Amino acid sequence: MSKMILEIPGYEGASIWGKEDHLPALYAQLEIKGRSLADPPEAVIVETDLESLVLRIVDVVRPPMSFDQVFFILVETDPLPPDLLSIAAAYIAQSRDVDFLRRAAQSSEPWVVYEAKYNPHYESSQR
Repeated sequence: MSKMILEIPGYEGASIWGKEDHLPALYAQLEIKGRSLADPPEAVIVETDLESLVLRIVDVVRPPMSFDQVFFILVETDPLPPDLLSIAAAYIAQSRDVDFLRRAAQSSEPWVVYEAKYNPHYESSQR
């Protein structure tokens, strides 16, 4: 199982996300900052793909955040384990959203920049 700290503002500290070994399941557990760990989490999310996981997180967090904001909080974690990196890289490589690819091309993570800039839809946006 891959487990990463989830640093969404207002939920940092005990919130996590990751992937279950041998299952096509990604998960996130959101804990409001400062809340007792004895209390149930604000949300436990399980999805089979990264886009759905990010969309569900966007639905839960307050104040509201965009898909891109949440996605890049997840993937700009250093170092991202290989199983999560490959899922995120495939998402970026297959994206057709030019604005998303432009944001990815500005990432602090070299592998994110690479995936964005070698996506043919990014190339077309630069003309």
